[in-house]
Amino acid sequence: MTSVSPQRFDDQLILEVIDKGLNSLGESPKQAVWYYLEEKFKVSRAEVPNNVTELEEALQKIFGLGYNFLETLFRQYLKEATERDFNNSQSFAECVNSLKLELDLKLER
Repeated sequence: MTSVSPQRFDDQLILEVIDKGLNSLGESPKQAVWYYLEEKFKVSRAEVPNNVTELEEALQKIFGLGYNFLETLFRQYLKEATERDFNNSQSFAECVNSLKLELDLKLER
């Protein structure tokens, strides 16, 4: 298992992974989703890296079972970006939170 370094995992990387997944919808739909997340669910883009669970819940409400497709893409892109293999039973939010915890523990040392 590859460990996560601070240079390869930060808030910007989380947003890039999410944007890359949302790109599968197309540019206009991606922008509409971000707008809807802010207006309807009060999930601002700037706060997403610290509230991935809220983002996940909002996207599940928007897309229903279709969110599973996006979540698969999010986990795939996160794996590519961090070179870390995740348990398929983990949600995207759980993957991000476990990486943050691992990084926090590493930084405490």
